[in-house]
Amino acid sequence: MKNIINWTKKIKFLQRLFIVGLEIILVLATVNLPLANAESLNPEKAAQKSEQAADTIVQNEQKENVKQRFQVGEEGSQLIDKAREHAQDKLKSLADETREKKKSGESLPPDKYLFMKKMQR
Repeated sequence: MKNIINWTKKIKFLQRLFIVGLEIILVLATVNLPLANAESLNPEKAAQKSEQAADTIVQNEQKENVKQRFQVGEEGSQLIDKAREHAQDKLKSLADETREKKKSGESLPPDKYLFMKKMQR
């Protein structure tokens, strides 16, 4: 009887150990390490593209196309203008932050890093 209890304890221990090992593997597989991809991000190019996108967002012909497409009224038009200005501010802020981080030698947080990496394309 003692022999069965010992084997049961050993099996449960191995099951827990196996699950913990799988969890560690899953965590390591999903972690995005910016240092591994650091050479593929050109901070200046990404910042320039971000600023270009910010300027494009608020161009008058772009605004009018969206307003006509969705046939918005005056309130909707104001909301679209505010949203565009907010997006422009965010993109310019991100461009500035990218340049500052480059100068100080720091890295961007992973979410911003991935966004800027896509912006430089």
